[in-house]
Amino acid sequence: MAQPPHGFPEDERVDEAADESFPASDAPSWSAMHAGGPSPRPFAPEHGRELRAALRADVERFARAAHNATEAAVEGRVPAAPPPVHEVASRAMLDAGRAIVREPVDEELSTWNVEAEQLGMDPGAPSLVVGARCLESDASGAAMLLALLRAVSSARLRRTVRFVLFAGATGSAHFLERLDAEGASVCAMLSLARLDLARSRRTNHVLFVGSVRSASVARAARDTFRASSRIPARSLVLPSWVPGVASSDHAVFLRRGLPAVMVADAAPWRLGHSTDVPDVDRMAAAVPGLVAVIVRLAGGRV
Repeated sequence: MAQPPHGFPEDERVDEAADESFPASDAPSWSAMHAGGPSPRPFAPEHGRELRAALRADVERFARAAHNATEAAVEGRVPAAPPPVHEVASRAMLDAGRAIVREPVDEELSTWNVEAEQLGMDPGAPSLVVGARCLESDASGAAMLLALLRAVSSARLRRTVRFVLFAGATGSAHFLERLDAEGASVCAMLSLARLDLARSRRTNHVLFVGSVRSASVARAARDTFRASSRIPARSLVLPSWVPGVASSDHAVFLRRGLPAVMVADAAPWRLGHSTDVPDVDRMAAAVPGLVAVIVRLAGGRV
C-alpha cells in the first residue's frame, strides 16, 4: 500500500498534539513555600454538566457550613459537622490543584481567609485579586469563586491572580494589610457578591459596580463579559455612600486608591438577605464571561 505523502492531515494532527503538550517543563502553579499541596491527580477544566454539578455542590456545601457556623456562634459552642467555611474552601482549592495560604483574622483563630494563587508569567507585575465572602443567606459568590479558579487553572496569564475567600467583614482588610507587609502590589480587584442569578427576580443580569476611579475597569469588564456570555451585563459608577457599596469587600481596596469592582446580580441596595433559589444553569452561563474578564484584567494570555 502506498504511504501518504508528507504533509498529510495525519501529520498535521500529530504536530498539533506535540505543540499542545510542549514544553513539558513549565513551572507548576503551586509553590512549596505555601501551605498545603496540589492534588496528586491532574485537574481537567469543567464544561457543561460537570460545571453545573460542581456549582450546585459548592453552593450547598458553603450554605451548610455558613448556617452551621451561625448557629454555633449564637449558641456559644464549637462548630461541629459540617466543616467550617474555610475548611470547605481549602479542600476545594486543593482538589483543584492549588496550594493554599490560610490567614486567621481573629484572635480565637476561628475564622480564616483562604487564598490560592495562580502565578503569572511576569512575577514583577501587579497582581489581580478575585475575592468573595460566604454568608448564610448567600453562598453564590463563594461558589462562583471556586468555579472561576478551576476554569482558569490551565491558562497562562501575564499577571498573578489571587483567589481569596474572605472571612467575615474584616477579612478583606486583613488580606490587604498582609499584601502591604509583603510589598505586593495590586492592579485591580473583583469582589464577587451575590451571583445566584435567580429567575424569580424581575431584573436578572450581571452588574459591574465601581467608583469614579474604577469606572474604566467596570466598563471594560462589562464589555468583555458581554462578548463571552449570554447573560446580560451592565456597569454602574456609584459613590461609596450609596447603601450597600461600602459593605462590599471591594470598598477596602477603593479606600486605598486601587481600582476595584463589585460583581453582583442586583444593585448594591438590593443585595440583602435572599431566599431565592440559585439558578445553577444561569450561574454556569456566566462563568465564561467572568473568565474572560479575569483574563483581560490579568494582562491576557501569553
